[in-house]
Amino acid sequence: MTSSTGAGVSAEPIDAADARKGVRDASLPARILSAVVFLPLLVLMAWTGGVVWLLFGTAVVGLGLREFYSLLEAKGLSPHWKSGMLAPSAAATVTSAGAAAADAIGRTYRGWSRRAVNQ
Repeated sequence: MTSSTGAGVSAEPIDAADARKGVRDASLPARILSAVVFLPLLVLMAWTGGVVWLLFGTAVVGLGLREFYSLLEAKGLSPHWKSGMLAPSAAATVTSAGAAAADAIGRTYRGWSRRAVNQ
């Protein structure tokens, strides 16, 4: 379902003549700076894992969903954003808790099997 009513591009297209003259995007230094600052932070959170990674992932999904729902509202739709925001957060939390429980059960089972072999 597509519609051209009210749809527009927010960014100005770069003219080929401007590109040849070396006109640069004004936001490029800010984007490079944010990459230099946040990329090591992202790697650190991924390395840490656990609750830190869960919270980060949930925040990223939440921000993406907020933008998605605001785009829907701008088109005149009225999405049910409360359940739409709650469901992915709950799914991530339940999945993470399930993985932690499975890991704990696996450790216990491996411990039992080692004790059985050693006796």
